[in-house]
Amino acid sequence: MSPTSNGSPGPSHAHAIRMVERNLEAGQKLSTQDVFERVVRSRKGKERAVGEVWLDGQTPTRSTTTSLTAPPFVLTYTLASRTVTLHTPTARHELPLEADESFWDWFSDAQMALASSSSVKGRGWRGGWVGWMGYEMKEESLQGYHRSETAGQRAEEVDAAWAWCNWILERVPTGQWTFRGLIDDTPRERLASDVRPESLVEWFDQLGIVPGLSSAEYDDLANEVELSLSGSPSESLVEPAPAFPKFAPISNGEDYQSRIDQSREAIRQGDSYELTLTTAFVSSLKENDDPYALYVRLRTFNPAYYSTYMSFPTLNTPRGKGIHVLSSSPERFLKIEREGSVRTVEMMPIKGTRARPKVGQCVCELGKGCEGMEKWSEKCIAEWKRVDEQIGQDLQDDLKERAENLMVSPECFGLNLVALGVWLISDCRSDPG
Repeated sequence: MSPTSNGSPGPSHAHAIRMVERNLEAGQKLSTQDVFERVVRSRKGKERAVGEVWLDGQTPTRSTTTSLTAPPFVLTYTLASRTVTLHTPTARHELPLEADESFWDWFSDAQMALASSSSVKGRGWRGGWVGWMGYEMKEESLQGYHRSETAGQRAEEVDAAWAWCNWILERVPTGQWTFRGLIDDTPRERLASDVRPESLVEWFDQLGIVPGLSSAEYDDLANEVELSLSGSPSESLVEPAPAFPKFAPISNGEDYQSRIDQSREAIRQGDSYELTLTTAFVSSLKENDDPYALYVRLRTFNPAYYSTYMSFPTLNTPRGKGIHVLSSSPERFLKIEREGSVRTVEMMPIKGTRARPKVGQCVCELGKGCEGMEKWSEKCIAEWKRVDEQIGQDLQDDLKERAENLMVSPECFGLNLVALGVWLISDCRSDPG
């Protein structure tokens, strides 16, 4: 399916992708870790997969949704050589980009082509791409930005990585598991590979790669997963790593203070509105250390609503073989959902926000509301609403908090700063429910 000049798919190489799902009765008494180890980690050697993905949610205060999968291939991109590499369990294939082409545009065209052939509907992640763009990818998206000499200029540096997931096992907050698959039963022939492919999907066809599962493959996999979840809780789960590795900053205190002074001067001169100065901390693992055991320790030590474990053990980097992402975050940067032609963007940052009182919580004090004597009575509810609205008003009146929201907004959208900043603050004041 080659994109036409307007980004739509051409008539050849068509992939018709649809989604099917099966609600599973088994597994509700099993921990998510137990299911991940049964379904994903135990599949090593049983199927063609390049890695493991666990989009996790581990928190004692809120019910969460979690998704598990094992991608059949992953795309990586290296800025230094401007080369896209497609990794499968048995091979790797390279595709240099054209001189006037960025990875952002190339990958966007690929996603548009796949999405236009898909009948997948519904909210939330339904399968497809999962991965990341590295900070240095700004070189292809931010005019005037250039990497420093030490920032990812080696030939095997992975500046972006996106894995394709043609099935996911999802647990909803009620505890039920749903097995979803992206199905592609379209018959096709492998294309001749003596010419450069015009798109990712044409590259797939040259290599004989089918993005979706066949209906028979989905049924076999769904039956196998359901059987895996039917047993009793495991007594031999992977134990958390005994300790975290020790990390050290890449810059010393004197250098970091110098960069703080430079940032302040840039703001004073009007060259920057607000700067978020960061530094990296590095560590190393012993050869036999298991990154997964380290993640189990992380999710136990610091349960977070937005946690992730991604493991691609065969990817090469300048630091060695294998890339493993262990992430634990309490905030959602942004979520984009579409219903029909309407897109809704939601941000849940920590900066520029304040905690709201919980629904049902009595916030009354002596001389206010119910004075703590009649929880959630009419007086108590009225005082709750007053306190909640006051928090929102305080945010609107606080110059620092408004600056935080205005700073984060253009990073995401490039829309009207004031309007979006007010929307973010106003969202903190909305009524409960």
